[in-house]
Amino acid sequence: TPNPSSPNKTPKLKMEKPAVIIDSGAKQIKCGFGREENPKYCFPSLVAKPLYDTKDYFEEPDIFFGQEGLDRRDVMDITFSKNRNEDWNFFAMKQIWRHIYHDKLKVEPEEQPILISESPLNSKRNREETMKFFFEDLKAPAFFMCPQSVLSLYSSGKTTGLVLDSGENNTFVEVVYEGTRHQATTSATRSPRTASAAARSPRTSCS
Repeated sequence: TPNPSSPNKTPKLKMEKPAVIIDSGAKQIKCGFGREENPKYCFPSLVAKPLYDTKDYFEEPDIFFGQEGLDRRDVMDITFSKNRNEDWNFFAMKQIWRHIYHDKLKVEPEEQPILISESPLNSKRNREETMKFFFEDLKAPAFFMCPQSVLSLYSSGKTTGLVLDSGENNTFVEVVYEGTRHQATTSATRSPRTASAAARSPRTSCS
């Protein structure tokens, strides 16, 4: 979807610069650029704020992301970006998205299109809030949100198949036919490990 506020810039930007790609999971968030085989960065999908004000004693940021927050979890208030019902905490999610652009990928959001993955349980409200943030706050020139099952097939050079996606909170089985996800065939079940358990883990990793 092109940004209505900059329709003339979108085609040129799409051809000159690859899209920013963000895969937002309940435990991990992956980000990188289109045309590249692997993500550039992968880190725990959380934000952490200090429980105590230490600015007078230490020069530390007001907020930590990912593993830096987990490493300080004993003195941090940790907020995950998603819960088990795939409800998004947009305070945490927006902070993470800004962190990806400014600190990880180091690109200007208004200069490159954005591709966001979504799970089968993603709500209409989440889609609308996400699109609003990227268009109105970050001024992205173009935005597209695509089901994770469809992107998984695309990555293997296929458009039709049966996809099993086992994440931190939920496991899904979906039928995709010629690039279209069939919602009537989607099956979901709870994964046994919760996001809160991840906070107690000493380290997290991407696969």
